[in-house]
Amino acid sequence: MKMHSARLNKSGTVEKWVVNNPEIVTKCVCRDCNSGWMSELEVIARPVILPLIEGTAKRITLSQQIKIIAWITKCAMIFDEMSGAHFFEHQECVQFRKDLITPVDHTEVWLGYYSGQHLGGYTHHGTGSNNAPPTPNKSYVQTMAFGRMVLQLIAIKPLIPVDVPVLRLKVRNGKWDHVTLRLATYQIPIRWPPKHSFDDSSCTIQDFADRFGLQRLE
Repeated sequence: MKMHSARLNKSGTVEKWVVNNPEIVTKCVCRDCNSGWMSELEVIARPVILPLIEGTAKRITLSQQIKIIAWITKCAMIFDEMSGAHFFEHQECVQFRKDLITPVDHTEVWLGYYSGQHLGGYTHHGTGSNNAPPTPNKSYVQTMAFGRMVLQLIAIKPLIPVDVPVLRLKVRNGKWDHVTLRLATYQIPIRWPPKHSFDDSSCTIQDFADRFGLQRLE
């Protein structure tokens, strides 16, 4: 299958490319990590993620949701390194290696289902900044779709101290709450897929990837 990829560059432009053989190699980790804890994470996540890619309806436990979050966090760190924006700091990557818990406090992950006809791979990632009050911040959004599975991670770092449990970005209009499930929100299993899904016309993965309309990071 083909994989369509895109990233928001520091210049503010979106670079797009297609990979016929969906294998991405980036030399940003050492051999011990790549074949050690990162490989182990892939093994742990595979039984959870593979049925989602194939579109098999299932009940996803809280522990399985946490594994999905760890997996996309690892992917986000790799793609962030590819872009050169470096949203994730070195110490945050080190901390993630130790406990496999996302190191950014204001992080959310959504899971959706793609019902369209163009099965394949899709990735989109970008780092943005917002200096407007009351909470100036920088943010990172990673969107991935493989087969029927759609995943999106948003991580936000406030530039000034804030005393709120969740930070939110302004969202472009869309049926996002209907077509996605926010992972690890409740201490109970969730049923997937949602009642509504992404398609090729009215609710596309591309629109979902750009729903925050990121401004480039200076």
